[in-house]
Amino acid sequence: MELGRHEEAWTFAAPPSPPENFSQLLARLPELARIVFTGDKEVTLSLDEQDPIGTWAGKSWDALVALDGYANRRLSGKVGGAVHDYLKETPPGAPGYSAARHAYDESTDVKQNPKFSAKRLLPVPLVVDESGYMFMGAHFKVAQSGLVSPRLHYHDDVHRTGKIYVGHLGPHLPTKRTN
Repeated sequence: MELGRHEEAWTFAAPPSPPENFSQLLARLPELARIVFTGDKEVTLSLDEQDPIGTWAGKSWDALVALDGYANRRLSGKVGGAVHDYLKETPPGAPGYSAARHAYDESTDVKQNPKFSAKRLLPVPLVVDESGYMFMGAHFKVAQSGLVSPRLHYHDDVHRTGKIYVGHLGPHLPTKRTN
């Protein structure tokens, strides 16, 4: 480094600010190379009606950035294991999210009750599953807010396609407690 340029050596780019609403979040998804949104955009956009200050959009973005960070590090061989393992021991400098706000699968009751499990059969590309749907039990608990309590359900397909498919970003899907 040339003398007299010490400011450049210690200048770090500020991380981009989180989206202010779900419309911005959906528009910014191309920034996350490993994330593919297959869910219903209208359902996602409806969350703005419940959270006009954008807190949920920011938390959802943080979860998506963490998933993208996991996928990139998994593909480069820098981390092993599943998303939950990554969240419990996020590497220094990598984007993370609280492992306490993540569920790596649904409860046995949800998985065994067709009324509830059917709502978690979410769209994926045919290359992931020939039916075009996949059970997505893994999810982030974005917020706790009555019956809305937004959730982000996804399928980790990094080992095959190099992508993570987000099939639902919206209100809490049905369970015994929500029905």
